[in-house]
Amino acid sequence: MFKKSFICLLCVLFVFASIVLPVSAENAVSDIQNDILSYELQKSKKASVQEWIDSVLPQSFDGIAEWYVLALSQTGEYDFSAYARALVRYVNENEITNPVTKQKYALALLASGYSSDFVSKTVDECVGKLGIMSYVYALHLAENGFEPKEMSCADIVRKILEKELENGGFAVTGNLFDTDVTAMVLQALAPYRNDENVKPVIERALKRLSEAQTENGGFVNYGVENAESSAQVIISMTMLDIELTDSRFLKNGNTVLDALLSFRCEEGAFSHTIGTKANSQATVQAYLAFCALENGSFYQLKGLDDLSHIVYTPSSVAEEEPAVSWRVYALIIIVAMSVFGCVLLLIFKKRHYKNFLLVLLTGAVLCLLVFTLDFQSADDYYGAQSPKENVIGTVTLEIRCDVLNGKNELSYVPEDGIILKKTEFALAEGESVFDILEEAVRANRIQMEYGGTGDLIYIKGLGYLYELAYGDLSGWVYHVNGESPSVGCATYTLSDGDTIVWHYTLNQGKDIPQE
Repeated sequence: MFKKSFICLLCVLFVFASIVLPVSAENAVSDIQNDILSYELQKSKKASVQEWIDSVLPQSFDGIAEWYVLALSQTGEYDFSAYARALVRYVNENEITNPVTKQKYALALLASGYSSDFVSKTVDECVGKLGIMSYVYALHLAENGFEPKEMSCADIVRKILEKELENGGFAVTGNLFDTDVTAMVLQALAPYRNDENVKPVIERALKRLSEAQTENGGFVNYGVENAESSAQVIISMTMLDIELTDSRFLKNGNTVLDALLSFRCEEGAFSHTIGTKANSQATVQAYLAFCALENGSFYQLKGLDDLSHIVYTPSSVAEEEPAVSWRVYALIIIVAMSVFGCVLLLIFKKRHYKNFLLVLLTGAVLCLLVFTLDFQSADDYYGAQSPKENVIGTVTLEIRCDVLNGKNELSYVPEDGIILKKTEFALAEGESVFDILEEAVRANRIQMEYGGTGDLIYIKGLGYLYELAYGDLSGWVYHVNGESPSVGCATYTLSDGDTIVWHYTLNQGKDIPQE
């Protein structure tokens, strides 16, 4: 009797486990997604996800907002019209030079439920213009009904396959396997996994990823095990219908998901490396991974069949109410003075129309100056800075463009390749590479232009030498103590004695030797 009861109990437990555990796993994915959104709401002090979408995402086009839009659009629960209007205005008012960035914006706009002339131009003009990633994003756009005029999906797939490395996998440049690039290529090729030409390439890439997986279940990129690489591999596995417990991706009992969860912070966000503070890029990519686990993909955009005819131009985009600034107060004062001047003319009986016209024209000119002039002098921006507090030591920084020796045709680029010689700066606690660079260019009157915000700040130009000026792979990279970090310059926190060198590169840093 006891034996029969025991067997029955085991059966009940088995049935319970088969029903409850999958539900619990699904709930766990949703809980983590909710925690990430709660973190973003708390950080931005917004009461709801919709309010966050309406007010925060339209203010940032730095590689974070676009991913959240792609993921959240899958739920069908939110309105992205405010974001779409802001994005259309942004791309119409700014020159976007990076083809891949333009393709990401196009995907985000489509995910918002809108198309525009920007999308159609991007689809036709950017395919293949920046190496393999511009083919990857072109294929995502094509899969959603926006094929380039002169290149079909099959053509794009063929271009991607041609870039496979000899040992399997993919990279942006050179022959060094790149985890993230390989994973993102697999995501683009997923709809073609049964094609006889594509299938073996996918299998070789998966084999290469499996070989690169660490004993923790994670992946290394630029020499560092990080959350983003694990997230990208999870997305690839999900889109290829590969179980997380697949033996190829189970190392020392650890799955890729186990590795990703090890980067989770107490507040619900994710860090770039274990034990460090929350990182915006790591957090959003983790969110994408859990979105893929729940939905299968976030590249399969919805509701676009009848929207390709919609064209938004700057004139059809609603203007947002600008924030009150000193210019508003200056205009109020000018108007008040103009009115007061007219009153004085009436009081002193100087009522000839020319007098009134002179007062009004003077006011109009002053208003024009308020809108067109920046009253900050060069000395206000450049030169000596205020003394730092909490100084913990010193660092050195230099800016170089040695790769242009013999190739330089720009008169303002120094012949010796040194824009700023090795210079020492005081280091305050918590300062980043970007903080010191900003201090250096201000102290030495060096022109600088940067893009992005927060953790995703990147340098567009230094000393009037800009990214893409010498080809699609040219731009600025930095080394700390002779090594190239895998995080952005605004994220890398410096230590006493660090040596920073900014290099202009012609090949995404591959042509810069390690010091």
